[in-house]
Amino acid sequence: RKAAEQIVRDRIRFQNEKAYPILCDLRNLRNVEKEGRDFLAQQGSILATAVALLTEPFFSERLSQIFIETSKPNVPTSLFTSEMQALKFLEKYK
Repeated sequence: RKAAEQIVRDRIRFQNEKAYPILCDLRNLRNVEKEGRDFLAQQGSILATAVALLTEPFFSERLSQIFIETSKPNVPTSLFTSEMQALKFLEKYK
């Protein structure tokens, strides 16, 4: 959870209090704890208009699907294996 909190703090500071659609590249993610998932689903979506989760097929894709199904993010969140498709999804939330 500590890593998730730091990532969100850094992102909010970088965004300078302006909401944006967020692309999360999870292609190298191999493990995430429930506390971290829950934090990202709720507080992690502060100043996010939508979230696209970019994953690799199979392992990180399944982890991301579980995240969406169980943590119920506060903003529109979708799963992609193509960066182009993820960015296309986010376009409508600018």
